Order: sequence, then C-alpha cells, then structure tokens
Amino acid sequence: MAVNYILIALLIVPVISQAPLSVTAPRTFYNPDETETVTLACVVTNGNPTQIRWYKSTQQLTVIGRYSGSTTSSPSLTISGVVMSDAGTYVCEATDGSATVRTNNIQLSPIERSATEYDIITTVLNGYNRLVRPIDPVNNVTHSLIPKETIVFNPKTLEFKAMQCVSWNDARLSWPRGQPRISLPSSIIWLPDIVMLGQEIDHDFEAKAIIMKNGDVTYCPQSEIKSTNCEEKSGSVWECNFKFLSWSYDKVMLDIHFPSVLTRPSIDMSIYYEHDEYEIVSQCAVRREMSYPCRVGTYPELTYTFVIRRRRSFCRNLNASPTCN
Repeated sequence: MAVNYILIALLIVPVISQAPLSVTAPRTFYNPDETETVTLACVVTNGNPTQIRWYKSTQQLTVIGRYSGSTTSSPSLTISGVVMSDAGTYVCEATDGSATVRTNNIQLSPIERSATEYDIITTVLNGYNRLVRPIDPVNNVTHSLIPKETIVFNPKTLEFKAMQCVSWNDARLSWPRGQPRISLPSSIIWLPDIVMLGQEIDHDFEAKAIIMKNGDVTYCPQSEIKSTNCEEKSGSVWECNFKFLSWSYDKVMLDIHFPSVLTRPSIDMSIYYEHDEYEIVSQCAVRREMSYPCRVGTYPELTYTFVIRRRRSFCRNLNASPTCN
C-alpha cells in the first residue's frame, strides 16, 4: 500500500505594528509684539494623523482669516496681525481615526504696542461723519464765558473780546490706549451749533478742539461778542445781557447747561483785562427753558449778565458831573 505524503507549506505573513500617534509643542510660550505674525509650532513625532485641530481655551478655532495652517502637512498655527485679544492658552490636537492626542498647553502673551498720535487720529477719524450728532441718547453740553477785555462800551452797547468754552462727549472720538489727549481742527469734527441771539459771531481764528481719550471734547473759540441789550439802572450803572442757545436742536436733542462749580465757573474773569474808564462790578449767569413761535420744542437759553459802572477815579480826574458818584 502506497502512502502519499502531502507537504503543506505554511505561508507566514509578517505583521507590521503601527507606531502610536504623538504630537509635541517645541515651545510653550510666545511673546510677540502686537501686529506681528507668530507661528505656534506643532510637530507630529509619530504616526500619520488624518486631521489637525487647534483649540483656544477649550474652544475649537476656525482656521480662516488671520489664522492659517492646522493641516496634516502643516500642523502649526500661524496668526497674522496679532492683537491683544489673541492672548490665551492654545492646544494642538491630532487624530488618526483611532487615537486622539494633544500637545501641552501653549501660552500666547502679546506685548501691547504703544499707540502713537498718528495711530490715534487715524483710528478715530476713520469713518467719522461730522454731520452726525453724538447721542447717548441726548447730548449734554456745557457752555461758559471767559471775557478777556472790553472793546467798546456806550449806554447802548457792550462789546467784549471773549472766549466761549464748550464741552461735550463724543464717544466716536475715544481710544483705548496711548497718550491721554489730542487736538483736532474744529472744522473736521461735530460742533454744537450754539449761537448768540442777535449777533453773527466770527471767530478770530480756527481754534482746535482738545479731546481726551474717553471722548470728552473741549472747544474754546475766541471772538468779539456784542450786546445791544444794555439798560441803564442808575446814573452811571448799566446792565448788559448776552444770550446763547442752540440754533437747531431742542432740549431733547441737545441739552445746554453751565459747567459744575468744581469744573469751572460759568463766567471766568481770571484773565479779564480791566478797562480804564469802566469796571465790571458784578456778573451772573442764568439758564432758562424757552419756547419760540417758529420752532417746535423747548430750547435751553443761557443768559450772561454784566453790571458795568463808570470808574469813580475816571470821573474825578475829568471833574465829571455828580452822576458818576
């Protein structure tokens, strides 16, 4: 009996084990200057990831705009034009379908760049429209008068060279950092349309407005103001009034007040140059709310009153009549 032997060849297939997936962050702290471009490095040290994700403070980042990278071929994250809000903790995450791994925390701490005057002015004027009234919801404006000298006085007319100081807030002209104030030509920003009743005022020159970083604006133009509303009270004493109000805005849109006592007086005589013949013996300021037949609404009206008297020394020197006494 023949015995047949069958040899069975065993095919041995080698099993190749896949290296575990791993990623690392070569640096864990970045300190770029604001506006610079920074790349947060992420290196795949083992494995073949199918997806790379980046997180900032547990929130997944959408890699568009200023962000680039975060791909399997380029896992690092590049941030262009770094801003202060980019500060935070970042993590690079890789996955291959079966495993997900992450780097250590990466800290980004930008250095704030000091804003120059050029930066501030360029920023606040970008898109600024001087025809638009700042509202919140009503624009509160303070107005005060600073007489400098008496130009003309007669029983009917008092003419001053004076400064009007007007203050308000325009949030569009604020900035977060840098120098505390700037000055801008008054012709390029919104101004309250405060006028003097009965007179068209021509300012001596275009005064600049001083603007603080919180948007507070102070504008003090110099001009000649004339009152034809002078009334004789006694032999050599006269009372003259100057009235100011907004030409087009009522109280609901623009509310005019005197400044608080702690800020500055409503009438500041500190730089007044005394007149040889006449002296100001008293002054006062009164706010009233007025209605006018040709306008709708209530309009705040500021009245500045000055009491003028002929100097006694001037009368004596001229041997003037007793009405000077």
